[in-house]
Amino acid sequence: MNNKRFYKPFYYLFFLSLIAAPLFFSSCNREKVEANTGATWVADREQEPAMAVEALTVSKGKLIPYVEANGVISGSREAYVVAETQGVIRTVQFEIGDLLTEGQLLLQVSDSITRLNLEQAKQQYDLAQVDLSAAERFFQQGSTSQIELSRARAAFNGAKAVLEAALKANNDTSLKAPISGAVAWKDPGIAPGNYLVPGARVARVVDMQELRILLSVGERQVGLLERGSKAIISVPTACSGTEIEGVVTAIAAGSDLSTGSYAVIVTAPNTCPEIIKAGMSARVRIFTREEPDRLIVPTASLVTRENREYLFVEDNGKAQPVEIKTRITAGNRTALDSSSFADPTTVLSEGDTVILSGLSGLRPGKAISARIIGTSGEWK
Repeated sequence: MNNKRFYKPFYYLFFLSLIAAPLFFSSCNREKVEANTGATWVADREQEPAMAVEALTVSKGKLIPYVEANGVISGSREAYVVAETQGVIRTVQFEIGDLLTEGQLLLQVSDSITRLNLEQAKQQYDLAQVDLSAAERFFQQGSTSQIELSRARAAFNGAKAVLEAALKANNDTSLKAPISGAVAWKDPGIAPGNYLVPGARVARVVDMQELRILLSVGERQVGLLERGSKAIISVPTACSGTEIEGVVTAIAAGSDLSTGSYAVIVTAPNTCPEIIKAGMSARVRIFTREEPDRLIVPTASLVTRENREYLFVEDNGKAQPVEIKTRITAGNRTALDSSSFADPTTVLSEGDTVILSGLSGLRPGKAISARIIGTSGEWK
């Protein structure tokens, strides 16, 4: 009996310690802060050392300062050399990469038949012209009828049309460059002795003095662009990535039915005409239309505490929260104005320091050591 009375209080103490231990550790853990959740926060302890964070100086800018897209480079003018005659190729006077001037002879097709047709057409034209002159003279003298005169004129016009067709057919045996530029492509079958048929593509000539880039942008982006907007073009594989300044020259009035995107054309002078070629890829950055500047902060700098949204700013070496009520966000950039803040007396201004890193460990009044890494308006 004595042993039972001795161990009974001990059992009670052991049981109470098992209950009290979790409560003790739970109360300690409550002081930890969770960022980007609905968790609560507690005040900072004075003895904690200053926390090193990265921060940005608050500045104004555009919510979407530019639109970026990839495109393929082409020349400002491109033309195919297309055969309009048929015959055996006699000479070829061009090769891939050659610089051509407009009207330069490229190849010659056998013209023996076309020359004979041309001579015959000239003779028929000359006879018809003589007959028409005689008919007009006789009609003035009253020795021929109006019908005879009309027949002579019809014969003359027919002979003239035949002559012009024969002249064109003879000229078409000499294929010439339609524009000035460089030869970007040549049909492998274009060689002396091969037979050329009408409609055959012989070569493609590209004028690369000016670049033309066709882009595809989404419906949320096309509304930010306008003709004349400044564009910056970079060609990673040429000119060591040198940036070229261009301009938007055309914007499609409707979307592509197959993709839903909108076509935008950007042109620019070719600052590296011997290096930049048609078909190369280009990265284009188009600056958006003019709009009022607003305070810009990184979207990543926003945290949620107690189901409310905040920014942390640096105030005399300590972190202080600024509650955000409304905002406009596009990707990693968020725009704020005077109506964005829950407390009109606690707002964000240009020149303030907004904290970007270490957000999970911040509490009101926590000592910080902020390292400025840029301005928020230029943050990407």
